[in-house]
Parts: sequence; structure tokens; C-alpha cells
Amino acid sequence: IIKAEDTIYVIEVKAITRPITEEMIEKLVKVVEKLKEKFPKVGGILIQLGTGEITLPAVARAIKNGIIIITKQGVRLLAKKLDYPIP
Repeated sequence: IIKAEDTIYVIEVKAITRPITEEMIEKLVKVVEKLKEKFPKVGGILIQLGTGEITLPAVARAIKNGIIIITKQGVRLLAKKLDYPIP
């Protein structure tokens, strides 16, 4: 969990070989919704570092609930942009 300006972000890192499923996104959504009871601005971020793919239903659920997904390639691009060693 990290606070940036006026928004709290729940960040979950998945470094697994299995596919990221809709159920995994739903767990993150539940945590975000629970925090929204106390804080008005809460967002969720899922970072995919493993070799598992992200299923289409998982992507749809994330979009529907405002969850940001950062893929392995996205992490590499962010690291390059910020001049960090590429993972």
C-alpha cells in the first residue's frame, strides 16, 4: 500500500508461472473496496513479473473496476525511463 498525493494505491505483485485469472483480480478489487469504506480515493495496481499470461476475463474485470495492470514489459520500460537497472 502506498499513498501518492491524495490517493492510496494497493499494489500487488504477481511473479508466477500460472496465468493471472479473473479471480486474482477480484481479490484485489475486494481489498480496494474495503479500503474505500474509510478512504475516498483508493486505486489498485497489479504488477505482472512472472511468465504467466493475463487472461482476457482478468483484463475485463480489471478495466471494469479501475485496476491498473503493469506487465513485465511495462516494468522494463518504466525502469529504462527512470534510469534504473532493467530487471
